[in-house]
Amino acid sequence: MTESSLTYTVQPDPDPLQISGDSATVTITVANNSQQTVPCGSFTFTLPIGSGAEDLTENPDGIGEIKPSNWTFSQQPASSGVFVAKPSSPKAKMIHPGDILTFTLNSIVVNATVGTCELTIAEGTDPAPPDQRIPLDKVPAGVEFTDFAPKRETVARGSAASLIWKATNPPPQGVSYTLQYGAAEQVVVDNLEAWDSPPLYQDTEFILRLNATRDGQQVEHSLIALVTVTEPDLYANDLSVSGTAQGLSAPQTLLTGTEKPPESYLAETDGLVSGWIHTTDGDVPATLSVKVTPPQGPAFTTSVESYSDPDTEYQTRECLYVPVPKGSKVEIRSRSDTGELNALVQWSSWGAGRLVAQP
Repeated sequence: MTESSLTYTVQPDPDPLQISGDSATVTITVANNSQQTVPCGSFTFTLPIGSGAEDLTENPDGIGEIKPSNWTFSQQPASSGVFVAKPSSPKAKMIHPGDILTFTLNSIVVNATVGTCELTIAEGTDPAPPDQRIPLDKVPAGVEFTDFAPKRETVARGSAASLIWKATNPPPQGVSYTLQYGAAEQVVVDNLEAWDSPPLYQDTEFILRLNATRDGQQVEHSLIALVTVTEPDLYANDLSVSGTAQGLSAPQTLLTGTEKPPESYLAETDGLVSGWIHTTDGDVPATLSVKVTPPQGPAFTTSVESYSDPDTEYQTRECLYVPVPKGSKVEIRSRSDTGELNALVQWSSWGAGRLVAQP
């Protein structure tokens, strides 16, 4: 299947489109963002005609066209809702890297049924890529729903995001607004045009939705805003590193030297406890253990033993590596019945946070 080298952007005005309102405009921008010239003999833009939820207008003959220079643009045949653009010269056919073409359909009288229709774009290149279908939502007349954005696009880890938007309030009958992000339950935001999130610990996408029901037909229109978190926590099911991986924070030393009683810590972020232990005693091993109690799920303990072989004068140094979820309680202990041991345990954070000693 051939993919298009051209990029299409469709912008309705108003956005979203409103049923039975003033005439609307749909602007289609064609851009060549590739590194090669694209010969294109035509563009065909098809609007669905009729009175239903999946139709745009009942009056295609009233639609006007605005075209780039050196192109023709007209409805073919009349009343079909099919608008064909063609280059007026062989030179205009060549769309060079960086070129942008803009085609506008105006004076569109949107029909009286809420729903979602599709603008179909057919590209006259050889070989031709699949048609593109761009959804256009139609909401009740007079409903404003736009300008959804964060007050600050970047926030510090553990800070809230402040979101603002414009909407018709109170919502007309059959219209409601909701806000959702991540795995959180959606929040009803009727009669609001601003909302502060809980503390954020990773980059977060917020989705503001308009839901409308009219005469048994439904439509959902969404706006999206992204907030970036500095020094975010890392969440991954599988993580592969092809080169060198390095922690962003200097390791925090938790334990050094000889035997110590258990010490407890609380993990402010995800991270890794790593350490080693060795002993000069050939008969009694030295033990290093790390117990992790996550905020959810069962506790688990990882431990290693070290001993020395007097016949070979070889000392073993045993290492352990324990991943720790944020919010976990961590208990660390080194011991030997003879006290002959040496150990080092450190904490490497995967976000902004430390292991905080607990009383």
